[in-house]
Amino acid sequence: MTSTQINPNIIDSFHYGYGPSSVAIDDFDRDGTTDIVLTNPGGNEVDVCFARKYNPYQLWDKSSTVRLATSSRPIQVATGDVNSDYLPDLAVAQEGSSDIIVFLNLKAQQFGAQVSYALSAAPRQVLLTDLNGDNQPEMLVLTADNKLQVFQHTGARDVTRYGTPMQLATGDNPTTMQVRDMNGDQRPDVVVACAGDNTVRIYLNQSVLATRPQQLAGIEVYPNPATDQLTITRLATPGGPLTAVLLDALGREVRRRELSAPQVALSVADLPRGVYVLRLTAAEGVFSQRIVVQ
Repeated sequence: MTSTQINPNIIDSFHYGYGPSSVAIDDFDRDGTTDIVLTNPGGNEVDVCFARKYNPYQLWDKSSTVRLATSSRPIQVATGDVNSDYLPDLAVAQEGSSDIIVFLNLKAQQFGAQVSYALSAAPRQVLLTDLNGDNQPEMLVLTADNKLQVFQHTGARDVTRYGTPMQLATGDNPTTMQVRDMNGDQRPDVVVACAGDNTVRIYLNQSVLATRPQQLAGIEVYPNPATDQLTITRLATPGGPLTAVLLDALGREVRRRELSAPQVALSVADLPRGVYVLRLTAAEGVFSQRIVVQ
């Protein structure tokens, strides 16, 4: 049996100094390292601490932090790609307002101006998660008036991506929620804990799931990370031509090639260092993989 060990003497820490109320982690600049985002209710700001990839002795400190101003005591933050550009965005709950604010990730360690979505009361928690299998995250919010509010993603890439939320009654004083398939039907359900009446409420997801294309089998892509070229090998018997598309972190197409041989090379030598997405499409299905160019 393999044992789990954590060395208490190896701690990478930095002094934040503002009394953070919540933390989330993601790779916001798609450089292959994990960044940290913190809410600071006392200072009315959300701070994104970018990892310093080439300093292994101290990955995070205040010098690499981007501060986003808020107005009403941000208490919790969630991350997710709300506009389909392969970059994680931010959804922030503020206890002093009746809305959720969203900051779009603009790449290059920059975020856009906040966009607000109205609620019936002050938020307690926000989550971004795909409930219907269309690869677009719904926005789930617990509010102080004992409601679970669900914003369905419309598929739009502008501010109309979230409209009027569906409102579901909870127990008294809902404090936290998690999303997981609770009944084995391949749909993520919502579980809410309510401190006021000591209950746990389970909301079963009855969404009609979007049809996803079949995943291509027998695909190998190497090396990853890559420096000069990617080798794409198709081990299974081809059912037809294969189209390879390489997208950058903003979702822009930087390479496209039709593949007919069982093994081909795709040059990446002239591409900037960073994280890309390789998509392979054939009549029998699709394949995608995150690629690091260094």
